[in-house]
Amino acid sequence: MLRRRLSSVGRSPLRAKGLSFSLVLGLYATFVLSVFVAGCGGGGKGGTTPTPPTDTSADLSVEKRSERIDPQKGGQVALSNGAVLTIPQGAIPTESTVTLSLLNKPKYFGESAVAYDIQGLGSLTGTAKLSVPVGKSEKPKEEVSIFIYDETPIAGEPFQVKELDFEYDATTEKATVDIAPPSKQSRSRILERLRILVQLEPYYSAKGEEKLLPVPYYEQAGNSCWAGANLMLVRAFNPEPPGFHIGRILTYVGVSDDDFGIGTLAFQTTMLQYLAIHSKATVKWRGYASPATLKFRMLRELDAGHPLILRMAGHVVLVVGYRDFGRKFVLHDPMGVTPPTNDEGGAYTVRSLEWIHNQRPYPLVALQVAWVEAELPSNRTLQTIGCPGADEKGAALLGEMRFHRIELDTGLEKPYGYLQFRPSAVWGYAWLTLVGQNPISEMPSETTKLSVKVPVWNASREPASVKVKVSLYTGSACLKTWESATLDLPSATDNNTVKREVATDIELGPPGTDGVRRYDLADANGIQKVNIDVRLLGTDGSYRDSFYLDVNLSLRPVISKVEPTKVAAGSDIIINGACFGDKKSTQGGVLLNGKALQIISWSDRKIVAKAPDYATSGDLVVTTGERYRYMSNRISVTVMTKSTVKKPIKDTWDYNLREFDRTLYDENWNPVGEIKFDVKAKFSMEGEIEAPAGSEFTEEDNPAYGWKAYNVKIPESITPVKVVATIRGLTASNSFIEPESGFKDNGAPPGSDGYGYVKYSVKRYELVAKGPNGQPIDQSICTINITEPNNGVYRVEFEVDATKLYSPGTAYRVTLELWYYYDDEVKHPNGKPASVRSNVGRILRTFHFHIYR
Repeated sequence: MLRRRLSSVGRSPLRAKGLSFSLVLGLYATFVLSVFVAGCGGGGKGGTTPTPPTDTSADLSVEKRSERIDPQKGGQVALSNGAVLTIPQGAIPTESTVTLSLLNKPKYFGESAVAYDIQGLGSLTGTAKLSVPVGKSEKPKEEVSIFIYDETPIAGEPFQVKELDFEYDATTEKATVDIAPPSKQSRSRILERLRILVQLEPYYSAKGEEKLLPVPYYEQAGNSCWAGANLMLVRAFNPEPPGFHIGRILTYVGVSDDDFGIGTLAFQTTMLQYLAIHSKATVKWRGYASPATLKFRMLRELDAGHPLILRMAGHVVLVVGYRDFGRKFVLHDPMGVTPPTNDEGGAYTVRSLEWIHNQRPYPLVALQVAWVEAELPSNRTLQTIGCPGADEKGAALLGEMRFHRIELDTGLEKPYGYLQFRPSAVWGYAWLTLVGQNPISEMPSETTKLSVKVPVWNASREPASVKVKVSLYTGSACLKTWESATLDLPSATDNNTVKREVATDIELGPPGTDGVRRYDLADANGIQKVNIDVRLLGTDGSYRDSFYLDVNLSLRPVISKVEPTKVAAGSDIIINGACFGDKKSTQGGVLLNGKALQIISWSDRKIVAKAPDYATSGDLVVTTGERYRYMSNRISVTVMTKSTVKKPIKDTWDYNLREFDRTLYDENWNPVGEIKFDVKAKFSMEGEIEAPAGSEFTEEDNPAYGWKAYNVKIPESITPVKVVATIRGLTASNSFIEPESGFKDNGAPPGSDGYGYVKYSVKRYELVAKGPNGQPIDQSICTINITEPNNGVYRVEFEVDATKLYSPGTAYRVTLELWYYYDDEVKHPNGKPASVRSNVGRILRTFHFHIYR
């Protein structure tokens, strides 16, 4: 991701003075368009009426003259300041009107230059001369720069821009340049209107070998290098605690949310207005076509004690000093790269003038500088702290400012909202969701903590010890404060950015009358506005730097789950959620259909309330608050009647477990008879059926088919219906034939004992529920819950939606099959091993429950 781009321009190699430059016209047109569009972006100004810099006007027309030029005679166009355009005899093929205009403060250059517009030389075939006053110059080849360029390029054609050679006349203090037609005929239309830029910057040499003006340092966010450099200068001149951060500058200048870069015109107007207001001093700027003349200006201002904001094509830095008698310059590069690379740097990065020259993609782009015309305060801070907002792409390279919340369905704590610089916002920032990057107007009730990670820089050439203090306020009430351990920062040196990071988590805690979330500080909508004040302090508590942010916290309770939503009268209701408060507040309670429920227990995430002693259904809500009552979301709850009747049930039956049929033989293996018997058991059970009051019970018994039916008729007015069948006392009286009393087979083969036996034991019982005709239970009509046996007791709960029964008098049948599982062992009196089986299952008894209205 590009972090330093200001407009859509590239780079080109270094050009030597006096050579011509060829450009693709489309690229040039892109540049011209970009500086106009980016420079005119809208945006809020925070309600402040700015005091503009002294020279933000551009292209001020001073004088304009036109002359009719005869090709046979030639001619001149002269201005009152002494500028003369001379067209010699034969230089144009036909008679033409030629116009010469003088412009003060040309666009992109300001007071450092004048421009001459020339029109009417489109048919030029010879060489015209322009002589312009430049003033007294001892070293004209170093102090004077003259460029030719066109403000209205022709679409689709290459455009030639070049620095012009000139002759200087010390007597007249004028410089004269030649204007010749382009080498290609297709470019002749360029001469229809062209502009000559003239600059004089008096020669200046550094007063010493080196100069350094220590000023605060900040890094940029995304493409906001210009704002980072601006913030450095603002904080240098404004040592009071204003809580500045980059986002406020972005909003004032009105750059795009999608690209924090700034255009040339916005740089020399709106940005400097902000600097003038907050430095409380006069701000000046200049634009230079030649790095050589730019050097004189930078050295002059640095020796005067003025750091300069330097805008190159694609990047902005703050010039804070020079080295090697001005051959190199010391830059605060907001890129924050240490050690510096060929393109990117950090605090106190040392660069040559050639490096600055190379930052221009082509000579048309002005190298602009701005400075505050005032002495740097002696009490300026040199230890700074950065606001960790994410950039226009969402990358949080300056640190972290995130809120976390509990996911109520999983109970997991996860990051939720983060801070992003947002120029379209009133104060230059917005809180966005991590998923989807949607704006957050209020942090939700389930928010748990704030994670803070901030950068701290030391721009002092001496070591420093500082602390970071984070305080949360609502109005003047301090809600919570955290202070870091002492942070020892080494001294700053050339080509080294001294930077450390400090991180902490601040728990918000539950709402109440103390802590961060305060009912008495929230508004009628359950919103508490919290100010996050982050300060950098000396170890003695002295102020160094700060920024502050606002966030809205929701104090409204939220319900995630109610268990059960269908509850018996007088039973407990468990309410899970968030933001209930550690204890019940003055306005706290649980309402069902608008009536308060008895509270059993109360905590921030869980409330236990008692259902009323009567049947009802409606919305359940949780209320909290002190001055105001805040209501949660609504959950539908049904309370079923508590009044029931019970019908005892009892059942006994004989069950033929196994039939035994055996032929008897004599010693010669002749059949002499047979023995037949059944292995039987007597089973019994008892229990009861519980149904709503007013229910009627009948029963039917069908021994032949082994089933019994219980009919429950429900009153018309009751729904839903809960029927509970309890089965207990399942016993089996076995008539087993054991080995010691086994049967004798006289025809048993020799060597056998002549006895056989049967062992039989019931291991377990199991209830299986089925719907009508053996089909699965229709869950939309009936839900059934069979409790695992506890000490031999089975509990079966049927819950039937009586409104969905087919019609009055028509039953919904639930069949319970009682299965038994047994082990047996049978030995015949033939000497062979016994036959053993285990866990054999069979249906023992079938019960039908008919529930109808």
